[in-house]
This record gives sequence, structure tokens and C-alpha cells, in this order.
Amino acid sequence: MPPVKEAASFFAKERNAYLKLCEGINTPRALTCSLLARDGQWGELLNLQNHFDDQNIPHSADDYLVTSVLRKNPRLPLGVDRKQVALQKFLECEEHVQKTNRAWSNKNHIRNAPGHVASTLIRAKRIIRRILGPLTERDLESVWSYARFGNGSTSSVRGNDVSASKKYSALSATPRLAAFVKTLIPTIWWEGAGTLAMPVDWTSCVTTVSKNAKTDRVICIEPHLNIWVQLGVGKLLRRKLKHFGLDLDHQADVNRFLASVAHKLGLCTIDLESASDTIARLLVERLIPKRWLHLLELCRTDMAKMPDGTIIGLEKWSSMGN
Repeated sequence: MPPVKEAASFFAKERNAYLKLCEGINTPRALTCSLLARDGQWGELLNLQNHFDDQNIPHSADDYLVTSVLRKNPRLPLGVDRKQVALQKFLECEEHVQKTNRAWSNKNHIRNAPGHVASTLIRAKRIIRRILGPLTERDLESVWSYARFGNGSTSSVRGNDVSASKKYSALSATPRLAAFVKTLIPTIWWEGAGTLAMPVDWTSCVTTVSKNAKTDRVICIEPHLNIWVQLGVGKLLRRKLKHFGLDLDHQADVNRFLASVAHKLGLCTIDLESASDTIARLLVERLIPKRWLHLLELCRTDMAKMPDGTIIGLEKWSSMGN
């Protein structure tokens, strides 16, 4: 069966299962969702807002289920180009962050900022410095011992075979990192790659993966060895944070507990849209101690190649998930 027909057939089964779910829940909201689904008004269904009744939590939970269960279904026939929507949002974030970088191009920006902004930034800078401490030789040795590849694709290894053995037999990095890492890579890597030259990757590659019914998610496939070093630096930073009570390996459990406390206190949490895509490059440069900044810049990717082949200089500090 062709992919398009196969997807349509699969979605027909999902639609029937969804209608049965609405029938089983049998609330006014479930009836509304059922009518919209039967009429194929998927856009209207996705635009429904959730409302919670503290006096009837089970009822609210059921309504939340029927309102939200299809929102992440990429087969929902909305008639939108989800990839294009995601890429457009990516470029809009770049334009937004570019304005931030222009504002931060003045090194005295913190001092010249409004009082409450300046005091917050200065406090943040002090907290970061206290957590990181001085960058020591032991820290750098830790980066090398922690360095590894992840489970996904890199600029050199893609497709179905992204095994560790294949990754460790490939080489490539951005120019800044290539010049540094070449002296540290074990000889066996060079022999496995069959070359004595370090291939250079100037850019990460922008692509998209499924996110929800309205849009895809933009990701950047990083240069091969940049990922290797980035994950080493990442683990070192996680270790530093853990010493200050922020254990990112178990932070989700802590956040769930804090959310329950916040609910009892009448507080709320927020989920910022495109948060990682709007971390400005110059903001990081102003807040991070210089030696640490040099380490992070060493494995950072400065440019990205769009799907149409266009190359852009990244205004954000790093791509989503990096």
C-alpha cells in the first residue's frame, strides 16, 4: 500500500477509536469533540481550550483527555505543511534573537539596563560563577573522559546504522574544534577512518521531526565530533549543578513534587514557547566566565544549513536539544 493510503487507513482507525472514547466518557465536552471529529473540523477541535473544575477533578481529567489526545497526531488532516510551519518559526526566532544580540553588542549593556534588569543579570552572573568555579585541568580531563556519542544521527553517520562502532570510525568537526581535537584523538580512530586529514564540517544541518498536528519540530544535526565533545562538556556541567542541588537526572521527579506544592499554594508554572531557540548568543557570552566560555565556544556550531541549502549564521547559542 502506498505511504499516503497507508497513513489514511491508519488514521481512519484512530478516528474510530477516538469516537468510541468520546462516547464512553459521555460528557458535554466529549459530545462537542465527537461532533467536530465526525464533521472533520479538526482545526476547531484543536482550538478548544481546557477548563478545570477543582470540585470535580475526575470529570476535568476526562474532558482534558478528549480535548488533547489528538493534538500530537501528525496524521491529523489539517491541510498545513507542518515542516514549513516549523522552519518559518525557526527563522522568526533567529530574527528575534538577532535583535537581542544587537542590543547586547555593547559590553556595558548590563550596566545600562533598567535597574531591576541589571540587578537580575548581575546576580545571575554571580550564581553561574559560583556553580562553575574556576575551569581546572581536572575539569578538562573530565570532559575527555565523559565525551561520548549519543543515540542519534551526526553529520557523518545517518540512516539506519548509527551504531557506536560506526561513529568511532568516522571523523569530522567544525574548524575551531578540528584544530584542537586532532591532537587528542586516539591513533586507532585515524586508522579506522582511513585518513590522516581531519574532515571539516562548517555547519549543522537543519531538519525537522514530528512534534504535533500543527507543526514539526526543528532540530539541527550537529557535526560529528562536536557532539562527542558537547556531551562530555554537558556531563561536566550536570555534575557541577548536582553539587548545588540541581540533579538533572532526577529533576523531573522534583519538578512534579514542586508542581503539586504550587497547586496547593495557588501558584502556577509556565512553559515558554521556543525557549531554547531564543537563548541569545551574546547573553551567554556576557554571563559565562571567560575560560568556561572558551570551552563552550570550542564545540559550538556557528552556522547551520537550511533544507534548501541556504547557510545562516546562528544567532541563538545552540540548537534545540544541544
